Amino acid sequence: PEIPEVPQSVADFIVGHKFNHYKMVEDFEKMSNDSEIKRWIFDNISTNAHGTDRGLKTLFELINHGYTVAKEKRFYLKNKLTELYLRFDSDDLFYFESADKESSLYKTTFTQQEIDSMDTGGYEQIEVEE
Repeated sequence: PEIPEVPQSVADFIVGHKFNHYKMVEDFEKMSNDSEIKRWIFDNISTNAHGTDRGLKTLFELINHGYTVAKEKRFYLKNKLTELYLRFDSDDLFYFESADKESSLYKTTFTQQEIDSMDTGGYEQIEVEE
């Protein structure tokens, strides 16, 4: 069978619970039905089970049979006024730079999920070309 591709959030949930399946079941059952993880599972995987049982069955199938992680789009954040690019260092201090280049010293690109969690109203999102 084809190995399913999952979003990063689903992969993170699985990896975060791979040594404690009891906790995974508990956390999955507590999750709201509109959480990103449950939405993806219920929208993309069809099994004969229903509801929470169906979701848990899917998670265990992913653990047992494998999955790949979808490559998320990444973006540079360019300040609309200064035209400088946002950077974060390992201590989550922010800096600005004039170029949209990769750096080993700073976090220079951001996923949409990261951007959504920040106040980026004054920034233009520029998609990173692979």
